[in-house]
Amino acid sequence: VVTSFDGPTGTQVQEGTLKPTDPLSVSMGGAALVPEDATNTSFGFTTSFLPNLNLTVDMYNIDVTNKIIKSRSLPVDDNPEFSKLAFYTNSLDTKTSGIDIVAVYDMGKTDIGLAINTNNTEIVNSRLVGGLDPLAYCTGDNDYNNQTACESGGETWKDDTKHNIENNLPKIRLTATVNHEINQNLSAMARVNYYGGTIDEQGGREEVDAIQLIDLELNYRLSGNMSVVFGVNNALNTFPTHTTGRVSQGMPYPRRTPIGYHGGMTYLRLMYNF
Repeated sequence: VVTSFDGPTGTQVQEGTLKPTDPLSVSMGGAALVPEDATNTSFGFTTSFLPNLNLTVDMYNIDVTNKIIKSRSLPVDDNPEFSKLAFYTNSLDTKTSGIDIVAVYDMGKTDIGLAINTNNTEIVNSRLVGGLDPLAYCTGDNDYNNQTACESGGETWKDDTKHNIENNLPKIRLTATVNHEINQNLSAMARVNYYGGTIDEQGGREEVDAIQLIDLELNYRLSGNMSVVFGVNNALNTFPTHTTGRVSQGMPYPRRTPIGYHGGMTYLRLMYNF
């Protein structure tokens, strides 16, 4: 629970997160959480229709009911301590579907691998909590509880949480890897990681560009059991797209970027095989 300031009045207000079984949460529609239920349907095949090529294709669909989420900050009426309150609730049903394709081609001393994943998550159902939408709200002075009434009244309907669940993570990822045996003691690896574009979770919904990272690695065998590995992750020291939503907090990058915002990293690893 934190103390913040109400924008229109400037007065101090209490807001934060309580457990869903707290009496105040229960009075607002909270209830004890139940386990999420998931149904996973998948179909795949593997083939070697060309010499030295292995290909695997998997298609999947995951339906989740009673998904646990944290509600938006819901207004609290006639309470001396709280003006807004959030709690966790089983209020969502989601569907995630996608395809995984992995191909590996063996050229003797060189192996080439390609992995592609496409996926999409959508919210198929959202249940009201205490008569209010736990994901979205009307920004105007009128207390409209649905998008049609809100927009008909000339107000703006904000559905940031729903939008973030469906758009904060890349819908496509591609990894291309080349492993080459230079001699019997020395091998090298180069990998390109590609992540599709996303939408930042901040209110401005700024676009986060697609991005590529390059990883490099050298493996030298010191003996039959011991190897030393020198590697570089993100060799080009690539950073995600700058966004403006959190600059005032000292963070010019999107919060949910898949590549992080720490730049490149080198490492030295000693391995012993028992």
